[in-house]
Amino acid sequence: MESHKLKEWIPPFAPWQHSNAIPAAELVRMGYYSTLEPRANKNAKEEIEACEEIYREWKSQGGFKTRGLSVTPLGGTMALMWAEGPDPVKQVRAGELAQMGFILDGEGAQPVYYFPRHEFWLTVYFLVSWVDLQDGDAVFATTAAGEKSADDHIKDAQLMIDQMKARIFIDMTRNSSNVNFAKSGSNCIAAFDSWADTGFGALDDQTTIKSLGAYLDERFHDAAAPLVMALVNYSYEMNLSEPHLQLLSPIARVAVDIGALINDWVSASKEWKAHALSQKAGLPVSAVFLFMEWNDLTFEDARTLLTQVILEMEDKFVKLCKKLQGHPDLGDEVTEREVAKYMNAYYLYISGCHVWHMVNPRYQLEEGEPLAPQPEHKIDDLPRPKSEILKNGAGHSNLLGKSHVNGNPSNGRLKRKRDERDEMEGEQKSKNHCCNGVGSAAESKKPWILKSSKLSDKMVMASVDYIASMPSKKIRQAAVEALDYWYRAPKRSVDIIQSIIDRLHTSSLITDDVEDSSPLRRGYPAAHMVFGTPQAINSANYLLAKCVEDVQKLSPGAIQIYADELCNLHVGQGMDLHWTFQTECPSEEDYIKMIDGKTGGLFRMASRLMRLEATQNKNLEVEQYVDLMSRFFQIRDDYQNIQSAAYSAAKGDLSDLDEGKYSFMLIHALNNTESPQLRSLLILRSQQGSLSKAQKDLIVELCNKSKSMEYTLGVLEELQGEMEKCLEEIEDRARGEKNYMLRAILAKLRV
Repeated sequence: MESHKLKEWIPPFAPWQHSNAIPAAELVRMGYYSTLEPRANKNAKEEIEACEEIYREWKSQGGFKTRGLSVTPLGGTMALMWAEGPDPVKQVRAGELAQMGFILDGEGAQPVYYFPRHEFWLTVYFLVSWVDLQDGDAVFATTAAGEKSADDHIKDAQLMIDQMKARIFIDMTRNSSNVNFAKSGSNCIAAFDSWADTGFGALDDQTTIKSLGAYLDERFHDAAAPLVMALVNYSYEMNLSEPHLQLLSPIARVAVDIGALINDWVSASKEWKAHALSQKAGLPVSAVFLFMEWNDLTFEDARTLLTQVILEMEDKFVKLCKKLQGHPDLGDEVTEREVAKYMNAYYLYISGCHVWHMVNPRYQLEEGEPLAPQPEHKIDDLPRPKSEILKNGAGHSNLLGKSHVNGNPSNGRLKRKRDERDEMEGEQKSKNHCCNGVGSAAESKKPWILKSSKLSDKMVMASVDYIASMPSKKIRQAAVEALDYWYRAPKRSVDIIQSIIDRLHTSSLITDDVEDSSPLRRGYPAAHMVFGTPQAINSANYLLAKCVEDVQKLSPGAIQIYADELCNLHVGQGMDLHWTFQTECPSEEDYIKMIDGKTGGLFRMASRLMRLEATQNKNLEVEQYVDLMSRFFQIRDDYQNIQSAAYSAAKGDLSDLDEGKYSFMLIHALNNTESPQLRSLLILRSQQGSLSKAQKDLIVELCNKSKSMEYTLGVLEELQGEMEKCLEEIEDRARGEKNYMLRAILAKLRV
């Protein structure tokens, strides 16, 4: 768009406090056309320096070269789109997260990963493998210097990403004076992960889209809208209730829709080039190309139409804000102030989107680019690459046959298992060869004399798949990945260990629910309540046998580790069951021993198997830390069973009391009260099989009177401190390499 005179600004909803005006000459030069005033945060310099440091760290560890930075000459993402953010520290932390996103969404870059130790360049489409490895196995069949497979290099690349992201997570969640603001930092990371896992390039086909509204619905996650909303709450320290946020949500939705269209307006030429090089049929999924197709417009006319649409939506945004300003449910003084801050936040998000996209070099094609759409081009005139360009490797399709929309790959996370169920259900190929021989009976009519064929485990695995489909914290999986930062085990070994731990955990969940007579698991009916107790037990036992198959694929010594810790798991569970059945209260010391077996067994098995398979730091023992983490994990679970409404919804209201378990708080209360009420209630539970709500409420009251909740919280805080000290000692022994992934797990579990 040609430079022109600036329009009169629509006034803000509250006076500006933390931002500066962008010089009018700069806005005229870039062709700024919005009626919303763009500004830059007063602390823009700090964000730029932090983002440059993130990029230096990325390159120093071998990250690919990219122009996809989040900083511009006028400021970074946060400085321009979240210009009134009051806390400079939060601006920097959020800016670092945005920088990671733009590095990973390496649009406009040659995606090359360099492994300096082997002088090995692995050039693949979008950061080695933000693609589904199942479709690209052939690309990764080579090895570097005869030492590491390309799959192992890909795994190491993901470790680098996760390590950097974990450090940012820790920074965004610590030292907050308000628990809600700390939670808002966690929400940002969760939204980032969701975007990285499913948002990148999720929108890959425009043929079914028939309206702008349908397009914007599809573009919502692809354009990272939930992350934008989470960053607004984090950066501005929004202090609005959930009902208030729901009432104001239409404002946020219009704003993020406008942001997506601004991205389309600016990036259309780049997107066309990437699409053309991919040799895919059709058009890139972008409002510009949709308008060209729907209205038979030229490239320039489609962008002009999109400009009008954006301005109309900005007018809608302003009217919506003014309408909600007078809403009776938003009328008190504090809420009015927060609402004005909320409206200003999205006002500046829109205007900042304009400026950031217009001046960011990641969206600019080089002058004379032969694949650049020309203003007069219609769809049939859009330039396509010549065959020699593709032959020389200018495109990425010769590697993986994947295309790239809005700078994104077509599938989620870098480290995807080649087949997540590969180790879990190897019998799928024989699903038609069941024990009754039905598949061959039609031919022979005598199935009883046929040669035996491999049995299908489909029926046995049904309850396993059911449990696996439930939402999970995946702490054990995260712990294995974090340990691999030190051990760098071969990818094949890591995948096998993950499979073993996942299977054993699932087996223990199914068995626990049967043994505890628990009707719920994570808010859903337990496996035995769906498939019956006999089948649930059979499925749990089957997983133990499958794990034996897996363990034998690892180094010698793995089977002994498996046997050791499997015995510990069952002994610990046996202690717990014994106390419940006998209504016998254990000592705190015995309870910790039970945790070391029942909960610690899996964590310890993971750490010992990882060290067995390690290619570095083979003498680095972490079992002491693992034991501390297991104790913290179980006692925290006990604490949350009483304190957490979310836990009650997932597992049942005070389920530990119904199951007759002796939790850490209950043990303390029984040993620190003279009242006979608590023991009498527990005896009644064993006779009745459960407790009424009034009885459970009385137990909680007695625990509070004995200060058992305070005592338990103090023990958790002491364990946190011990874990941090132990982790620092291990890091010192690991050549001073901080393991931010383990630290992030600790931060997520913090009570």
